[in-house]
Amino acid sequence: MISNIEITEFFVSTVKASNEIKEYCEQNFNRPLTQFIGVDIEKAPEKDEFPVLIYEPIIKQIGNAEEEFDYEFHLRLAIMGDKKPKVEDNVVRYDGIYHIEKLGNLVCEAIRKAVSCKSNLDAYDINFYHDEINVFPLYSGAIILRFSVPHVIGDNQIIFKGE
Repeated sequence: MISNIEITEFFVSTVKASNEIKEYCEQNFNRPLTQFIGVDIEKAPEKDEFPVLIYEPIIKQIGNAEEEFDYEFHLRLAIMGDKKPKVEDNVVRYDGIYHIEKLGNLVCEAIRKAVSCKSNLDAYDINFYHDEINVFPLYSGAIILRFSVPHVIGDNQIIFKGE
């Protein structure tokens, strides 16, 4: 079994080390990605902190009767898009929809590479989902990472390797 702290810190350091994420955020938002480990729902991130990536608690299904220990890790991604659309030839584009997808894909790819290269996990699933646009110009999405570790007698642990 692995702790929430180990998983969270592995992902935080992975995202922080990604040059692709740094460059994309600087080019499109004029600032780096702010990472939150947990969040105070009474005091949401401020506009000048966006884009943000929030790490939410891990769901663990572990027990003596389980054949596998299942983990599900949630990340919430949010950006502030432009308030004015680009209008061209009767097409109205709010580019935030493209920026949230691109940034979500970059985060997923950084995590996928790190899990593949720096852990002993054989199987995992990582998905990015757009949220409905209901707090314009805020665009958000969820990244969900799921993996399982066989429940065996002996020392069978997930290993996250550093750089």
